[in-house]
Amino acid sequence: MTATPTLVWFRRDLRLADHPALTAAVAAGGPVIPVFVLDPETEALGAAAKWRLGRAIAAFAARLESMGSRLVLRRGDAHATLRGLAAETGAGSVRWTRLYSPAWVARDKAVKAGLAAAGILAESHPGYLIHEPWAPQTGAGGFYRVFTPFWRAVAPLGAPEPLPPPARLPGPAPWPRSDRRAVWRLDAGMDRGAAVVAGF
Repeated sequence: MTATPTLVWFRRDLRLADHPALTAAVAAGGPVIPVFVLDPETEALGAAAKWRLGRAIAAFAARLESMGSRLVLRRGDAHATLRGLAAETGAGSVRWTRLYSPAWVARDKAVKAGLAAAGILAESHPGYLIHEPWAPQTGAGGFYRVFTPFWRAVAPLGAPEPLPPPARLPGPAPWPRSDRRAVWRLDAGMDRGAAVVAGF
């Protein structure tokens, strides 16, 4: 039996190397569909952050295309968009790298619960930080509040070896529809400032 496709939901981790969620998707054996969702939380970013994001998306999409893959762009609520895309493609799982701000944690929990309720495997992976925030704990089991004892606890843990990029990304047939990045106008708020920043 052929493995079902896996959606890899990219957010702030637009890279191929050292990406546990992508590595797990490739290891699953089915088609891998890279996805970026422009959801309300992402649209709330400031003008400069969105301008940088637009450039990063363009560079990452080009890198994927050089491997024979694609970055599928969709706009909307993250849960509804991912669930709809899973239904479109027959994807049996969605994987992503964890983020840690309260708003994004709440969003990701809602996405995970909603996908699981629909029978879709939803797994978050480390990869944004060297260690998960809950890894170093005090003797009493809580979080450190002072840097020096925190550093004494975390320094011996070292850093994990980075994962290599995949040699290839098997794609679906056919590919799902993708928004055009230009329509998102992520650079709109930087119409005048972008020329200054890009000059450096």
